Amino acid sequence: DTARLKWHYVRVSQELGQRVFVPRYHVAPAHVFPRAIHDVYTAFMYLVNQGFQAQDITVLGISAGANIALAVVELLRIQKEPEPSRIVAVAPCVDLTLSMDSWTRNHDKCVLGYIPVDNPHSMPRVYYGDVESGVDVLAMLRHPLLSPLFGRPTTLLHWPNVSRTQS
Repeated sequence: DTARLKWHYVRVSQELGQRVFVPRYHVAPAHVFPRAIHDVYTAFMYLVNQGFQAQDITVLGISAGANIALAVVELLRIQKEPEPSRIVAVAPCVDLTLSMDSWTRNHDKCVLGYIPVDNPHSMPRVYYGDVESGVDVLAMLRHPLLSPLFGRPTTLLHWPNVSRTQS
């Protein structure tokens, strides 16, 4: 929601002294994985093709957008494309398997509800879409474009102490 989050973009622009480009991307559940990642990847490559240096670009995302930001940078790495020098990932859920201990440890403190991944209404399943019977959902959700935790291990992330997504 670009309008609702505009103040975040303005603040980041001011703090970093950089212009902000906010791409529109398709969102779940109407458009499932990997549509949003491809949309943002295309927007990033558009900037690079317009002459912006990748190292001068900061990729920022909030919540699900943070997952998309991390996945786009992983996709850039996989494709051997130039990568941004900075990623700002605010409150990502980096493990869509929901297997980290913070899901149970912060159960009574976090506003996020917990629905097991085998339920088609769970957050990961809504983002990924329908799964054929017989597919190992947990193995699928470990893919680094779905769960950035299982990709690049050198990322430092911060969450509030009570988030279920902090592990």
